[in-house]
Amino acid sequence: MIIVDLARDDGGIVRAGVIGSCRVYAPLRSLVERGKAKSRYFTPGVFSYSIGEAEQELAYSRGLRAVPDRYAPLLLNRASAAELPDRLPGLIEGCEVFVIEISAMDHFACAGLCFNDLTVANGFVRGSGPGVLAWFRQLSSTPSPSPVLEAALQSMLASGKTPDALTEEVLALMTRVRTTPRSLAEGVARIVSDRGKRWIFTPLFDLSDRLEERDPARSALREALEAAAAQAGVEVFDPTPFVARAGRAAALDGDGADAYHYSADFLPVIGDALRTVMTGTKAP
Repeated sequence: MIIVDLARDDGGIVRAGVIGSCRVYAPLRSLVERGKAKSRYFTPGVFSYSIGEAEQELAYSRGLRAVPDRYAPLLLNRASAAELPDRLPGLIEGCEVFVIEISAMDHFACAGLCFNDLTVANGFVRGSGPGVLAWFRQLSSTPSPSPVLEAALQSMLASGKTPDALTEEVLALMTRVRTTPRSLAEGVARIVSDRGKRWIFTPLFDLSDRLEERDPARSALREALEAAAAQAGVEVFDPTPFVARAGRAAALDGDGADAYHYSADFLPVIGDALRTVMTGTKAP
């Protein structure tokens, strides 16, 4: 979660809350660095990709949903879930507009919590051996079978790790949740139930705005999100046209080789576009 005060062209201020990944956080930081926004709150290292994670983060940040301390290092990148600042719920209620990035149609679930693949891969799988990697790759809508669990535990031991109660809980209970267009629409509707705020959803950018060059998975996500937003009567900001106009080599990191991250020089472009949309000063 990031909360910023954005300067309007007319001199006014708009407070905005943003949930997502570095694809929205880094452009906003560029606004702060250039004096076009003032940071009010920033949660480092905590990213959200799916609708389930967005709902979870918004509820947690508002103080409406608890996260057990044992999951705080994996989910919140902090030692204790109790470290939520007392001022955060008030800051959120003071936001006029929210931007929610949805860049994945699925997530992982365990103990009633939502996790993304990067969180699980980096915080749990990495360094735990091939058995845990195999467990990760076979995760589905049902709990993992006993032979897979046993192989994962042995893999951790062989990698020099000592499985604890949390480890066994994650291995035994974690499942993959597939988001459908219908469940996405239901999630969007729940998030935007507070009609006193403006809600803007943004998908993962596509690599081209030409139909024949689009990524099928990204196109499907964007179309589902646009349909869900239309049904809920809220807005969508699609960064794809900005990427297409600049060209992949200029817009994306590694001279276009990185299909998931903006280049440093392109961050101000997306930052300014987000500011324009969030402040409602003019159409991007």
